[in-house]
Amino acid sequence: MNQRVLKVESVLRQITASELAKLSSYSAHITVTDVDVSPDMRNGIIWIGIMAGSADERDNIQKHIEGLRGEIQSAVAAGLKSKRTPRITFKLDTGGEHADKIDRLIKGL
Repeated sequence: MNQRVLKVESVLRQITASELAKLSSYSAHITVTDVDVSPDMRNGIIWIGIMAGSADERDNIQKHIEGLRGEIQSAVAAGLKSKRTPRITFKLDTGGEHADKIDRLIKGL
């Protein structure tokens, strides 16, 4: 992966985290865990970790984040100051939940 893509990923992560903190009432429950930008910089996947109790609550927060996508996309376009801005999509990162489940199983032995 080239330096340019890595820089865009870093800036995208910073802008997204900042915008979620400003715009979302659920910001205490949301973490930007990773960002993947395609080599042509047309698409960006923002991996979101949601720390919430129930599956319904996680679904509500995920829908809320999707509703903010346009505002976050605009902030990314303004912050990148480049010819091309990746079209962002959000995906749920369930790695933390999986690690917690394994931890509970190990402690139960």
